[in-house]
Amino acid sequence: MTEKVMPEKKACRSCDAPIYWVHIVKKDGKPGRMPFDVEPAPNGTHRLVGRMGTFNNKPVMDLHATFVPFPEREEMIKAGVRLRLSHFATCPDAEQHRRGS
Repeated sequence: MTEKVMPEKKACRSCDAPIYWVHIVKKDGKPGRMPFDVEPAPNGTHRLVGRMGTFNNKPVMDLHATFVPFPEREEMIKAGVRLRLSHFATCPDAEQHRRGS
């Protein structure tokens, strides 16, 4: 039987909400990581896709986020795609984590 591999959940260090750290492509085209809420949201803006890999000879799943423009969001939601929000949009303490503020 194949072991089911799930992405690793973490906790926000200020509000303790469950989050995923997700790979993104920044506006400047460089790679980065960003926290996303674990639970899908009806007003979600990003689709998370898991990609399998290995770490220390164990299977791992990395999550990658893609921004979904508004017209496509409605269609994806109707099709059952579960979109998520960046945790920066929902964390009550988000301002203390922003860079340059």
